[in-house]
Amino acid sequence: MTWSIRFLPGFSATLQMKQLHADAYQACLFILYYLHIKMLYTMRKYNCLLSNLTLSILG
Repeated sequence: MTWSIRFLPGFSATLQMKQLHADAYQACLFILYYLHIKMLYTMRKYNCLLSNLTLSILG
């Protein structure tokens, strides 16, 4: 996705918005990665409970 700002020179504005978009995308990836690690840590904490729950659901 490419955004362009009208009041700035076309090419540099488009480039700038592309960079901002990439930064926002990387920030989202970082947040998702952090939440994933946190979830894995929590799952390890409650691993016994989760495995028992899974066994009861599957069984």
